[in-house]
Amino acid sequence: MTDKKSFEINGSHVNFQNQNHVAAVISDSDIIPSKAENVAVSETLCNCGSKAPEANCGSGGLDKAEKHISEQKNQETTEKYSTLYDNCRLCPFCCQVNRNAGIKGRCGAPSEIRVSNIQKHEWEEPCLSGQGLKTPVKGSGTVFFTHCPLGCVFCQNRQISRRSTSLGREMSADVLASEFLRLQQSGVHNINLVTPTHFVPGIIEALLIAKSKGLTVPVVYNSSGYESEETLQLLSGLIDIYLPDYKYFSSHLSELYSVVPDYQEKCEAALKVMQKQTGKPLFDENGIMKRGTIVRHLVLPGCDYDSLKVVSRLHLLFGKEGIVLSLMSQYTPTGNLPFPELNEKLPYSAYLRVVASAQKYKFRYLYTQSEESAAESFIPVFI
Repeated sequence: MTDKKSFEINGSHVNFQNQNHVAAVISDSDIIPSKAENVAVSETLCNCGSKAPEANCGSGGLDKAEKHISEQKNQETTEKYSTLYDNCRLCPFCCQVNRNAGIKGRCGAPSEIRVSNIQKHEWEEPCLSGQGLKTPVKGSGTVFFTHCPLGCVFCQNRQISRRSTSLGREMSADVLASEFLRLQQSGVHNINLVTPTHFVPGIIEALLIAKSKGLTVPVVYNSSGYESEETLQLLSGLIDIYLPDYKYFSSHLSELYSVVPDYQEKCEAALKVMQKQTGKPLFDENGIMKRGTIVRHLVLPGCDYDSLKVVSRLHLLFGKEGIVLSLMSQYTPTGNLPFPELNEKLPYSAYLRVVASAQKYKFRYLYTQSEESAAESFIPVFI
């Protein structure tokens, strides 16, 4: 995720700049007709004859037989997806542990969904948060899940991402679905699932429940980029916007900082699946993203040479218009790490070299950040 960072526009590119968010340049071909935004989850009328979806109707809705069938299907769905924890292979580590029996794998997560924070977040990319656009800033409805399979040494969310974290609270799929609907009612532009990989079965269940009850805003899958293709296939049709990182090209760096030498291979395979599911970026008439893939890359101190390779690879894989590219300068040293280079701030001149490379490739949608984006005050407080 990004913290309190912002964006500005430069020609046809979009840049992060503090307190000054502006949308990407969008042509008519990128815009979804506004009428498509209001398509109901269920086109069928309630038994009472109203136009409300049955699940939302106050007149009684489904009769008892239909309600029983609906509850039975929900139970079958729960059982179908919960069994994925029996031999967990949700991420590329493929630990194959039985999380339903309380055994923990690489991520350290239980089978029950655990959530730290649920909040409106106004400082994601403008097309997600509304900052700097010609529309009210409604924010992104972020749901921060605890634990993480990757465990990067420089993680700014280490309070909740580490295997041993005790933060967060257990949440059933029904309760999570209610939270999605509550966020939608508050007016957010989207539902933003932050580090969701290891809870995908429960999240799928929650999304199915929420969508049956009227969830219509786009759903964002915000991840490290280290994903299993099989897990992503389970999400097809449920996720509107993918928001992955592409952290490293170098296997040396990925092994050094995240203990995963195959990061580049797994990440690129995952990005292809994501982009295939969403297609090219699509926005509404105000510049709010409705569908597509945003790839983030955080430039690390002493690693700008690797960042240049990441930019080059993304252009090779997706061309100028296949994705939105978000280049981040927000790296903030947060502790006494055993890597001297990571205890230093990123020289902004190094970051600008990476930006220049992206501009050379003429990415149509390009977000960048200001030098002021790197500050500890921007790191969220987790509960």
